[in-house]
Amino acid sequence: MRGRSWIGIGRVLAVAAAFVMTGGAASAVQFELPTDASADARLHSLSSGQPGAEWFTEGVGVAGQVTYDSGTELLQFDADLTDLNYFDPNDGTCATDVGSNCNINFTTALDLSADAMLDGITVNFLGGTFFELIVDFASTGGTDITLTDPTDSTVLFSANWQAGSFLGESTTGLTASAVYDSNTASVVGQVSVIGFANVTSGSYAQLFDSGAGSDLGINIAQFFDFVPTLDALAAGIVGSNTLASFTAEGQGQIFRVTAGDFVPEPGAALLVGVTLIAGALWRRSA
Repeated sequence: MRGRSWIGIGRVLAVAAAFVMTGGAASAVQFELPTDASADARLHSLSSGQPGAEWFTEGVGVAGQVTYDSGTELLQFDADLTDLNYFDPNDGTCATDVGSNCNINFTTALDLSADAMLDGITVNFLGGTFFELIVDFASTGGTDITLTDPTDSTVLFSANWQAGSFLGESTTGLTASAVYDSNTASVVGQVSVIGFANVTSGSYAQLFDSGAGSDLGINIAQFFDFVPTLDALAAGIVGSNTLASFTAEGQGQIFRVTAGDFVPEPGAALLVGVTLIAGALWRRSA
């Protein structure tokens, strides 16, 4: 029994913050920081108290939905990242990570996409008619997250899910949880989703640098318009310990991770290294 309850973590992460890029890195002017922003500008952290980079899917029947395929066990979401809040220690109007922020509102939203593979499902009996449902996702083994300039398709940012712990609870990269009441056959409250990734490349990478690596957190703050319904999906998990295919809408935030917020699993980096070595040996022998 893993005994975790992530219900309400969306509220805990209402402070989640955002990405920004260094000036001149992308070809489109709107994606550059204001000229008075310094090289020390950083994304807000989890504890900043500021809203972060907000992303939204585009509506039912429109590209940009959150989808899961039970056959491939692949979770995908594509979304529009519409605005960024950041801080700059050299700017008196948004000098600190707490209490103030600078902002960019994009006239054309950035394209955010992410993939993740199902890693495991846990059903914890909470007593009475209540069950805690935990669904873990992990890296696809390739590039998991990209942020793209839609004007010229330049990839501004890429990252991969990483395993570790947050607030004392473990995640294999992206973890969703909910509480299901079998008496009413419904989910209690919202689904909470939190994920952590390591920035691998791109002009935005240094904005995540907190002195302990370039890590980011993603919080899916709200899901809606599940097809089939969220209640039906939850009932299926309780009954069969499997996740059925679904399509949904969602919105969330992205924030910079500071030391102590997220503790990467020691074996995660080693696993990546072993995978790369094995791949190199396979190519050499082919």
